[in-house]
Amino acid sequence: MDNNDSFIGALAVFGIFILPVLGWIAFRVMKHRERMEMIRHGMTPRPGAAEAWTSDWAQQQKAGPAPAHVPSPPDVYAAQRQLRKGITVALIGLAITTGLSFTGTGPQLLGGLIPLFVGVAQIIGALLSGASFTPTHVPYGAMPPPSAPPPGAQVPPAGAYSGPYAYRPDPNIQELQPPASPPDRR
Repeated sequence: MDNNDSFIGALAVFGIFILPVLGWIAFRVMKHRERMEMIRHGMTPRPGAAEAWTSDWAQQQKAGPAPAHVPSPPDVYAAQRQLRKGITVALIGLAITTGLSFTGTGPQLLGGLIPLFVGVAQIIGALLSGASFTPTHVPYGAMPPPSAPPPGAQVPPAGAYSGPYAYRPDPNIQELQPPASPPDRR
């Protein structure tokens, strides 16, 4: 082992372990400086992730525990996100495994099998958290047809309104007036 190999090894250790730690420290220092400048200029800084989490926890403790059998909407959305990410990671792992299988069987297949099983684990965790494979939202599409006006409502005659500001979803809603034209300058 010559001097060049030692330098490459030291550079690899520095790049893998020390640079991310230095980046994290620099990020935290800059965030602290930004917060202190905001306070110095009389601005109220936004709560960070830790403060927001502790304030949410304190509010939940005051309100009491949520019922155990009904997950709150953020939990359902988080489970759906985890399911989507799990499917993506599993399919990427399957694609890598398939691509590496052409080179033969051996330890190189771990490069695809590991993400495949990480994705499967995410899918299982999401399903246990309440996610489902069925869509949980209304699909995008055409608007439903307008309903009949309530009895006694004044309906304007057909063609009474024209132009870009004519659409009225409900007769009780005030129509927007077109903006004033800019003055002529010559």
